[in-house]
Amino acid sequence: VMPARARSRIRESGRTKKGPALSSRFMRNLEALRRREGHTQASIAEKAGLATSYISMLENGKREPQIETVERLAKALGVEEGELLA
Repeated sequence: VMPARARSRIRESGRTKKGPALSSRFMRNLEALRRREGHTQASIAEKAGLATSYISMLENGKREPQIETVERLAKALGVEEGELLA
């Protein structure tokens, strides 16, 4: 079991020993999938029932999504949740 202090440092750095943190992958995937499907931040926000500013914060790594948010975004993009997290 990893001590809380070590987990905190990993979260702060945004990286783990295995590569980019999940949130880094999520933000890259969200923007790439959104653009691939031809959506603006505003259009995907509307489809997912979220604020445009929240989509921007997710894509810029300023917020980390809850599971429900990942599900809503995946549905709005027409992809599986795993595609956002891979």
